[in-house]
Amino acid sequence: NLKCKLINNLSLDCQLSGDYLSSEAKTALNRGSVYDPLGDVMNRDEKFKSLLSKFYARFTKSWGKFEADAILGHEYTTSKRTIKRLDGYEIINPGYYHIGNTNQVTRFYQQFKRHSNALFGKVSLDYDRMLQLEAGMREEWSSVSDATLASPSVGLAVNIHQMFRNIDPLSRLKVYANASRADKETPLYLDPGYFNSAIYNLN
Repeated sequence: NLKCKLINNLSLDCQLSGDYLSSEAKTALNRGSVYDPLGDVMNRDEKFKSLLSKFYARFTKSWGKFEADAILGHEYTTSKRTIKRLDGYEIINPGYYHIGNTNQVTRFYQQFKRHSNALFGKVSLDYDRMLQLEAGMREEWSSVSDATLASPSVGLAVNIHQMFRNIDPLSRLKVYANASRADKETPLYLDPGYFNSAIYNLN
């Protein structure tokens, strides 16, 4: 996280962060009976990598009891999800659920890449640390969708303590109200069909 102050009221910020997640899953299905104990096995290995960079400018200004704070910036995200799966069909030795104990093994490999750009901004106005009004907007475009994802928001905060300074029980009481809407991109993929197909969310 880097920050550069250009003038008293204007600063530039840059953030860089990354994530790496890894998971393994195993499952088995006993589809036989006491006399014919058959079954299938599935091993699944998944890895997720992402990199996020954010750059924004921040402006602050005070006029008597009023204080304004504004942010305008850009965000870039890139991610890759890799899935390796082994499906083993027809258990050979009953009760031993392992890929090596199956008559047929099928391999699956999938890789999903996504990158996105977003513009965001937020403006807040504070009066005497008693009332605060905030409005924000974010728009995002990604490589997996042609749609523009818009997320507007507006909020109001009231500091009860500043309004009633002589009332001790209200010394730490604040009231917040916020309304927002977020367009959600939900790219789903379906693992190739097997005995227990499941849908996983890319986000």
